[in-house]
Amino acid sequence: MEISTHELSVLLREMSGVLIGCIVDNVYQLEDGSIILKLRGKESDYELRASAGKCLYFTPHTYPKPKTPTNLAMRFRKFLNGSRLKCLEQMGNERIAVLNFERNGNFKLIVELIPKGNIVLVDGSNKILVALFHAKMKDREIAEGKQYVSPPPRFTLTEDVDVEKMMENASSKKKLVSWLASELGLGGKYAEEVVALANVDKHVPIDALSGDERHKIAEAIRQILTAFKEPRPYLAKRNSDIRAVPFILKSLEQNGYSFEPVNLFNEAVAAEYEASLAKEYEEKVTMELKQRLREIQEDIESKKAAIKELEERIERLKSVAEKIFTMLHEVESFRHSIKEGSPQPVDGLRLISIDRAKGVAIISVNGVEFELLLSEPVPKQVEKMFDEVKKLRLAKERILNEMNELESEISRITAELESKKLSIPEQSKHKVREKKKWFEKFRWFETSEGLLAVAGKDASSNITLLRKYLQPDDLVFHAEITGAPVVILKGGNKASERSIEEAAQFAASYSRAWREGLSSISVYYVEPEQVSFSAPSGEYLPKGSFMVTGKRNYLKTRLVVAFGLHKSDESYEVLHGPPSAVAAKSKTLVEVVPGDEDASSLSLKIIDSLCRQAGYELSEKERRSLAALIAQSIPYGKGALQRQQQV
Repeated sequence: MEISTHELSVLLREMSGVLIGCIVDNVYQLEDGSIILKLRGKESDYELRASAGKCLYFTPHTYPKPKTPTNLAMRFRKFLNGSRLKCLEQMGNERIAVLNFERNGNFKLIVELIPKGNIVLVDGSNKILVALFHAKMKDREIAEGKQYVSPPPRFTLTEDVDVEKMMENASSKKKLVSWLASELGLGGKYAEEVVALANVDKHVPIDALSGDERHKIAEAIRQILTAFKEPRPYLAKRNSDIRAVPFILKSLEQNGYSFEPVNLFNEAVAAEYEASLAKEYEEKVTMELKQRLREIQEDIESKKAAIKELEERIERLKSVAEKIFTMLHEVESFRHSIKEGSPQPVDGLRLISIDRAKGVAIISVNGVEFELLLSEPVPKQVEKMFDEVKKLRLAKERILNEMNELESEISRITAELESKKLSIPEQSKHKVREKKKWFEKFRWFETSEGLLAVAGKDASSNITLLRKYLQPDDLVFHAEITGAPVVILKGGNKASERSIEEAAQFAASYSRAWREGLSSISVYYVEPEQVSFSAPSGEYLPKGSFMVTGKRNYLKTRLVVAFGLHKSDESYEVLHGPPSAVAAKSKTLVEVVPGDEDASSLSLKIIDSLCRQAGYELSEKERRSLAALIAQSIPYGKGALQRQQQV
């Protein structure tokens, strides 16, 4: 796969409109060697994938990640995790993208899409911090600690170039399509397109072009450069071949490609790269099986030839034995006469040759030649012939059985090949990222009457929750202690006393009071208009803080978090929240209060208790997975079992 300089410009323009300001959550290296940046935006998450020398694109979807990060990924994480993407640039007119990040300084991630390209992270002084691989060339060296030096620039067509004049003066013995691809930097794809649009023989040397042909080529080049300004991306498809194009290409259309419109060129590039990975993976995983198939088929052909030879021998030997058997007495007399040195003529028998030294004679029996042993009676020789026929038939049967086994192995290998082919897309294709509901980024539960209660996880998310999601008919809850989450009860103005108590208990249980080991605490709730983000005149309100004005409504509540388990079809859902809210939706219940047991062991006890109560049987994988979800919801990562009951 190859990305041209003009295609890279399109990709970067699209990225700039979406990714600027995103935060790097993590960095991964996939099996194909590509680097994935997991980006967090204000509204959505994205993944940016860079494959050195091949492609660069972003997607709103997600790729399967390795369980253990590579050393390279860990080195990238050291500098990039938590950084903000400031801007994306193209290095001149080269096929090199520069992604600028900031976090306690400035970093550049340089993605080279040239042949034998690299992926390099440099600091503000252009010193290489991390490189995909070490490379030493005549004009530069890519190594950690060295200064980054870009490759020597190559000529690339831009709008500033007088294409008409350039074509008038062009001189070369190279063929047109090769000259366009290499000398003008168009690459193979757009060199072919120029030729198709100009309707000129692509094999003609540049020096042999007429003035009219040069004009047509210049016009075609201008047409392509103009199309790049306002791209309308497509996926060009022909059978299993997929190509990303920023606009419909006549050259591909003439070769039987159909065109499927897509929203972004990045989307098309992702599809082409995934398809190319699928082909590579298919070749890799099926190569050994295909080789074994070839060996088996060669073995079968060899055995077929052996069977044919055996059948001919069986038929010949059986025919001779049967003919001799019908003239057994005559042949025996003939043998005796030959042995005595005076062969007597017998109808149907004829002596062809004799070798006294070896004690054999070649005779003809009704036109069939046969080697006769002079020292052994003919009945004995015929018996041996029939025995040999039996042995040959057994040998044939054995080979046939071996062939049947080989045919069975072919069926098994063919089925395995198909199975592997079906699994190939899973290895290379993205998974559609499920769209999260806004409140799933926070802590939340549903009250026993079905109202949504949402809590912040830290000071920053508290402010986000209040600024972005607080509405006039909500209620705001906060424990009377420093280090407590804000809890919004959606539609709280119309809530029952029970829902208000549950929201208050949720606010209390996830406050610092849990860490301090308190059993109860006061919680207040207020109307949305009582929340302010600016201090009164003459007072100071720290950044990221809010203040409450007017009357506060207080409740005293105990600290407790309940867990339940709900089964739907074959999947399980962990519920957590105040005991009365969980009891309304789960038949099983475990209560946890402040304590010293670590969440890792406590969560396993909770899931085991819930399963015993409900009679569920989980696999160890399911048990561990559900326990991990529970552990995330145990306040401050510690607690103690309080009560276990079936509701």
